[in-house]
Amino acid sequence: CTLPVFEELLDDPHNEIILDLLFTLAYWHALAKLRLHTDFTISKLQEVTTFLGRQLHHFTCVTCAAFTTKELPQEEAARGRRNTKKAAAASAAGKTAQKPKAGGSKIKIFNMETYKDHSLDDYVHTILFFGTVDLYSTQPGELEHCRVKRYYARTNKNDAVGQMTQLKRREAALFKISRAKLEAKRIPLITTVENPLPAEPGPSTTTSKHKRKSRATLKKTLPILDFAESESLPYTPPDVHFHISQSLNYYCNIPTWLRENTGDPAVKVRISMH
Repeated sequence: CTLPVFEELLDDPHNEIILDLLFTLAYWHALAKLRLHTDFTISKLQEVTTFLGRQLHHFTCVTCAAFTTKELPQEEAARGRRNTKKAAAASAAGKTAQKPKAGGSKIKIFNMETYKDHSLDDYVHTILFFGTVDLYSTQPGELEHCRVKRYYARTNKNDAVGQMTQLKRREAALFKISRAKLEAKRIPLITTVENPLPAEPGPSTTTSKHKRKSRATLKKTLPILDFAESESLPYTPPDVHFHISQSLNYYCNIPTWLRENTGDPAVKVRISMH
């Protein structure tokens, strides 16, 4: 979609350089976002990545060097506001404010020395090691970073790490209490649905079986694990059939699980009768 927009905005050879670079970027993006890779697509992605690096260098040395680019008016205004705010803060603190620099737009050049450009070559290795890029995301780490910043704002900046650890433990304890109260409210509800009529008093074994059934139904209703109690799985080679955690805290009873999923084609017994 972008090729017609940029076409003939500049004269040759810059027009041809920009169009070739845009096409290569779109081609690389399509290969990197594939949800199913083969040996051919992996080798093609590696080849296109190398070619993309050459085109970026050519664009920097030829097209970017031929033009003098400056910041936009809104960027210049924002920079002026930041400088004014810094000068006011310095004067309020009793420090000597720096002299404001001469006005005017600053020259902006294309910078290839960024992490995004540097990590383009890591996509092939990452896909081979972890799988296609739709299987993982940087969002959990970004959200945890925001969480740590919120904890830091609640401390007095003295031994901040220890105070943040206390806040984390306190939050986890309160969450467990609230979850226990929620489970206590749901167990009578499940019992009422399973047995709407009042049962006659019987032996204690019936009561214990009924409680175990209610708990099993509750586990099926809430098939999730808290983020604070989750365990990161180790790397497993692709040729290994199972990917199992080392922790024994959370388990699944196989006969109960099969009984709960009766009728599901995924649990159909495929043992041949001889």
